[in-house]
Amino acid sequence: MSHIDELNPAYSQARFRADLAPEGIAQSFCIVTACFPFDEEVTVAENESFNRALKAELKKADLVHFPVTGYSPDSDHEEPGYGIICDRAIAIKLGQQFRQNAIFSVYGDTVHLINCTPPHKDIPCGKWSDLLD
Repeated sequence: MSHIDELNPAYSQARFRADLAPEGIAQSFCIVTACFPFDEEVTVAENESFNRALKAELKKADLVHFPVTGYSPDSDHEEPGYGIICDRAIAIKLGQQFRQNAIFSVYGDTVHLINCTPPHKDIPCGKWSDLLD
């Protein structure tokens, strides 16, 4: 089984919406959500609570962040989260803390999927400019 097969295949098909103009987004950042921990079905209220806790953690750590929502182009599934100006190690720790299977990183114009469990391999998913709506 390849590393990508260990993750939900829908992860690598994600598209994104950000609350900043594309030219206002940093060239390197990571995307973390606190929604649907370990792919569990939870209520909207629970997801909102998890994301409020993530936002509080980002503020406490003084990390620059902005809203980013990852969503499936094939369904109504979406996961609000944050683009975070940080290195991948910090983002992976946040993903682990908030019980996520994976996070995304954006370097230049390339989106990578990163498993939150070792080995934290970067799996290219496409160009940010193509995946951002």
